[in-house]
Amino acid sequence: MKEDSTGTGKDFFKLGCGGLMLAFGMLMALGVVVGRADSEYSLATDMVGLFLMGVIPAGLGIWVLRRTLLSKKRGVAERNERILFDVAKQHAWVLTPVDLARESPMNLAESQAALDQMVRLGHAELDVDGGGLCYRFIRPDTAPKVEVLDPLAEKFAELEKSERASKAEKQVEEEDEVY
Repeated sequence: MKEDSTGTGKDFFKLGCGGLMLAFGMLMALGVVVGRADSEYSLATDMVGLFLMGVIPAGLGIWVLRRTLLSKKRGVAERNERILFDVAKQHAWVLTPVDLARESPMNLAESQAALDQMVRLGHAELDVDGGGLCYRFIRPDTAPKVEVLDPLAEKFAELEKSERASKAEKQVEEEDEVY
């Protein structure tokens, strides 16, 4: 069940484009700053050139690099979470870090961290079973049903009821005045 965790060609393309934009912007900015000493253009013209040819491309390069790296990290986390739940389901919702590491692309440290995160989020409980640690997941079919009580809903209902009653009284009074 081990999977290849290398990036896709699309990710490498995005990283390459981001790196090229960053390098281009940095080189152009450096050229404007170094060439300023013997420039025949005004300071305002050089500043516009610095901004258009240096700052904007460098900023876009940083943005593309950051976005690509974060999306890749988020994608790996989501994939690992799906794998964790699949493996837990196969093991009757009771897992050890070794079970998860053996049946997923995660190593032992990543498996331990993922299971600890499930405990922190309240999706699993840590238990000692047979001399070792195991994680018991709260199964979806046995999760307790929680009823959320909204105290404002009751007050709102009372307010609507009293409003309807006052409207009915006004309507009766208006009808009495007509007759």
